[in-house]
Amino acid sequence: MATKPRPAAVDRRKQIEEIATRAFCKLGYAGASMRDIARELKTTQAAVYYHFGAKEEILYSIINAFTEDLLVMLRAQFESSKDPALSLRRALLAHILLLETRSLETRLVIEEKRSLQSANKRRIVAREREVFALYRDRVTSLVSGKRARAFDPAVATFALLGVVNYFLHWYRPTGQLRLREAAEQSIDLMLGGLLIPQAGRLREKRSTAEPAANRSAL
Repeated sequence: MATKPRPAAVDRRKQIEEIATRAFCKLGYAGASMRDIARELKTTQAAVYYHFGAKEEILYSIINAFTEDLLVMLRAQFESSKDPALSLRRALLAHILLLETRSLETRLVIEEKRSLQSANKRRIVAREREVFALYRDRVTSLVSGKRARAFDPAVATFALLGVVNYFLHWYRPTGQLRLREAAEQSIDLMLGGLLIPQAGRLREKRSTAEPAANRSAL
């Protein structure tokens, strides 16, 4: 039976992943080296290689952990309501709001996944297909239940995920809207096109209104 890594080793791996995430986003995966990571960690390259056998192993570990967390989060959102339209709205909102806390990992998934070699890439693609299936199944239930227009569920799902993923490229926190506000407006547009009109009015009431003066911008 394989022994579990010691807590100190787990913490060190986490430190390496955090530093590598920043380095890969700043310099690009191809531009960042194990030397850069070791220098930022104030250790030797040998110490980094002790925990990760290669640079790609670090990238895969970061992307895999993020994708696993995304799946857990989406399943929870899809199970949060018996109303398929409401749970779809919640999933889309939570997915976009990951940019508030995990924007760097999101960037690596979208922009650097192509740097993985075939075996690791296949594993990540399999996880992404699980994400796609969660959304597609929810769209399928809405279409079959006559609550959504008769779009092909796969086409509709690709469109929804395209909007979610493109937030990374255009949204700026220094603009006029907070991320949540921009996300809710985008979701209104997406679901307004997908759902039968009366099924689209599903915005949940916020407990308190945020002052306009506190808004950040696009």
